[in-house]
Amino acid sequence: MLALCGGLAVWLIVVGTVYAVLHLRGRLIDLAGPIARDQAVAVWQTQSTFLVAIAAFVVGVIATAFLLVARQLRSDELLARITAEKAEAERARALAEAGLLKQERFSVLGKMTATVAHELRNPLSAIRNSIYAVRAAADGTGITFGRPMERIERSIARCDDIIRDLVEYSGGRDLRPRPVALDAWLAETLDRETFPADIVISRRLGAGRAIVALDDGRLRRAVLNVIENACQAIADGDPNTTQRAISVATLANAEAAEIMIEDFGPGIAPEIMPRIFDPLFSTKRFGTGLGLPTVKQIVEQHGGSINITSEPGCGTAVQIRLPLEMAKRRAA
Repeated sequence: MLALCGGLAVWLIVVGTVYAVLHLRGRLIDLAGPIARDQAVAVWQTQSTFLVAIAAFVVGVIATAFLLVARQLRSDELLARITAEKAEAERARALAEAGLLKQERFSVLGKMTATVAHELRNPLSAIRNSIYAVRAAADGTGITFGRPMERIERSIARCDDIIRDLVEYSGGRDLRPRPVALDAWLAETLDRETFPADIVISRRLGAGRAIVALDDGRLRRAVLNVIENACQAIADGDPNTTQRAISVATLANAEAAEIMIEDFGPGIAPEIMPRIFDPLFSTKRFGTGLGLPTVKQIVEQHGGSINITSEPGCGTAVQIRLPLEMAKRRAA
């Protein structure tokens, strides 16, 4: 189309120029005498034929050039499209291979973690039973092991937490979702838990009748993990400046529901933010570094997403977005 329009424009220009020249020469012939006019007409006919032939040749060359340029442009466009499609296919293949490799690694890690957890829990249970026996034997002798026993029990509990986090993250068990009213489920989850007495948990549940398909145990674990992190952040903050409160809010639109958990602790340093979802990365003294990675894993298993924003000195906000049950059905 570009070549056709360009050739037509050039052809019109050439024809117009030839017409103008012919018209001007005709006027000059009319002004000459009869004999000179006959000679001029003969010469002009020869020149006109030659001029028209040149004009036609020029038009043909220019039109051919435009056609070649247009064909080259179409070829370049087709090549670019083929290259882009090939690159997209390569990216999809690489992502699929990476996903399969990740699944294989998680499978091996899960089996190994289950074996290690089993082997560790047995001696931990023996230690716990031995503590109970020692404490029972010491009751009638006047010997007290209060502080040492408490330290041992705290260490056992810490080991249990580490084993639980490892199993939870590497296990990757399938979800057993069921449709629930998000606000009612979250209110029940908060009512069943005990939080530090000096921290106020405020609720602003505004999701209304939003129904979300969720695995009760898995998502409960994720939400409580985020709230526990908020409680620890507040405890680590300056008691004179840190507002000891956590806000839990919900809202919903036509496609998704959101859970927003916000604390007013010291916040997260900017240099740490890019690594908060990295497995085994932790700024806590006794942390396993699997808390937030596990939360992210659970939320994504539900087809949702998690976003964390933080400002040092002002606090941290965690946004968990989950698709509504009806939106999932429409997508299916």
